[in-house]
Amino acid sequence: MKNSVDSHADETAVLTDWPGPACNPALPALNITNDKKTFFSRCEVRPDERFSFANAPINERKRVSLDEMFMPNELSWRLYCLVTDMMYRGYNYPDRNIKDPAQQKQANLTAFNPEKAKEVLKLTERDKGVGAVLVAESGVGKTTTMNKVLSAIPQVHRHKASDTYYNREFIQVSWVKVKFHGLSMKAFLRRILASIDYLTDDSLATELTDNNSVTEHIDKLLLHCTKYNVGMIVLDECQIMVKHKNNGELTAAAIDRADFLQQMVNDIPIPFLLIGTPILEPYLAQSPYLYRRFIEEAAMIEELYSADDIFWTGLVRVYFESYVLPTGGSLSSADFANIHEHSVGNISLLKILVTRAFGCLSRAENPNEISMSDLIEMAYLDGQNEIENMKTLLLEGSRQNATKAKVQKQKNSPSIVPVGKQKSAVERAGEQAAQESYDALQSLL
Repeated sequence: MKNSVDSHADETAVLTDWPGPACNPALPALNITNDKKTFFSRCEVRPDERFSFANAPINERKRVSLDEMFMPNELSWRLYCLVTDMMYRGYNYPDRNIKDPAQQKQANLTAFNPEKAKEVLKLTERDKGVGAVLVAESGVGKTTTMNKVLSAIPQVHRHKASDTYYNREFIQVSWVKVKFHGLSMKAFLRRILASIDYLTDDSLATELTDNNSVTEHIDKLLLHCTKYNVGMIVLDECQIMVKHKNNGELTAAAIDRADFLQQMVNDIPIPFLLIGTPILEPYLAQSPYLYRRFIEEAAMIEELYSADDIFWTGLVRVYFESYVLPTGGSLSSADFANIHEHSVGNISLLKILVTRAFGCLSRAENPNEISMSDLIEMAYLDGQNEIENMKTLLLEGSRQNATKAKVQKQKNSPSIVPVGKQKSAVERAGEQAAQESYDALQSLL
């Protein structure tokens, strides 16, 4: 008699194939690629690879290099993968599929019974994990890179009637990007609505004023996101939400904005991507919900570029050898070191140096006789005050913000927290993030 271990040795379990997701025309409209080279080719802008700028006027070289050139890097590829993955997951629900009757049902519910629509959406718990935050120092190219990443995804797609369950033409808005420029919460929501209106020739934003509540604004935005199957909302400059008192505590306005952000992403269960400086991470970590939604799964933190970073050295080489001084030969190792010392691996500071270099060339009697090394030093001296002031704001500002978070950490340390009020894992994670950010900045100074 066979023992129990061997009794099923010859049997093989037969499993049915995993059913693929139902055809959703909203997904092919995104034109997603899984190949890095293909993505790079879609967003890279390198006029210097097609034309020689040796004889181009200085002003033209300046315009093209600062306004038109873009070099993709690993950050842009990681962001593209993150964005497209979030959008894919967000669209992969029956009521986001215009081929499925559930989509029409949800649209009708949202239009005529918003409260019922929100109840139905909450039952899916789809909001979990469909969010991310890009945290990086000012000047490393967050906004520029995100704009190029989004440009590789068609923003608006007009589906023919046969694409839809209800046999009508459908406008899909894949993404919307808005800057958080210190607006009131209501004005900020109207700006998002106005962006969707602009893309769709609609006018929903004009139906709202400050007399309407924040909840009414959010309900209108939910209606628009459902009506046009919005795939993602990107909120830039989110660090503006964060304001501290002198003792390191968050201001009442900053706390209100966090509550507002939580209400918005809770009631509108589509992917949200936040962009901000390092102060944003410990700020979001104050809320368990916001931490889980944005930081826990997909936090992406980029520091300033090192002197030997491949992308950084390539960017510097293109700026100076292809545009600033295309007849000046190659940069020496000393030139690279000087440029990095002046710009500390920050793209905004590098662009100031490039701008000043063009200015020096414009004022020179014989620009062709200036060597590369001399021009780099002339450019720095010409803009020394601007560069050093911005460097101080960049590094000292970030260090002070991190210090404030550290002060708050010490203030809430276990030694003075009453019994029964021990800090949660979320609070400890926020403090750890603040400490790591502070330590990283210290090493740069």
